[in-house]
Amino acid sequence: MNEHLSAWMDGELESAQARQLLSRLKHDFVMRQDWDSYHLIRDTMRGVEGPDLRAQIYARLAAEPTVLAPKFHVRVEKPDWFTSVAKAKVAAVALIAFVSGMALQSLQQNALQIAAAPETEVNQAGVLTEERARNYLIAHLRYSNSKALQGMPVYASADSQ
Repeated sequence: MNEHLSAWMDGELESAQARQLLSRLKHDFVMRQDWDSYHLIRDTMRGVEGPDLRAQIYARLAAEPTVLAPKFHVRVEKPDWFTSVAKAKVAAVALIAFVSGMALQSLQQNALQIAAAPETEVNQAGVLTEERARNYLIAHLRYSNSKALQGMPVYASADSQ
């Protein structure tokens, strides 16, 4: 297997074998360690060491020109009906707020007028005594839809003594 790794690094491996080796390299931890070791050996033989390699990479990156490209913006044109519907919604919300404010102001004024009004006496007219109420109910029982016994009027109440 090590011969295949070495051949792949030298560019002497066929593409089908290289694809198989790559898929195996993704899952085989020992093979990845061998791969890293071979690269370290090759870099050392060429005279490129770790810290110098990093410095060279940084130097090459710094030497590259900076490309300033404008951001790509997509402007979506909205149809005319969309803006008119949006304006109608805003107008409806404003109208509701205005009418609500006017109603609230009117309620506050009415509450102040009611609070300032003098107290008046309440006279109860037509209060029936218990006896008169019983007589009234007995007299009008035949007009009632609910009867205790069908066809027979009830002349005594359940709470009579």
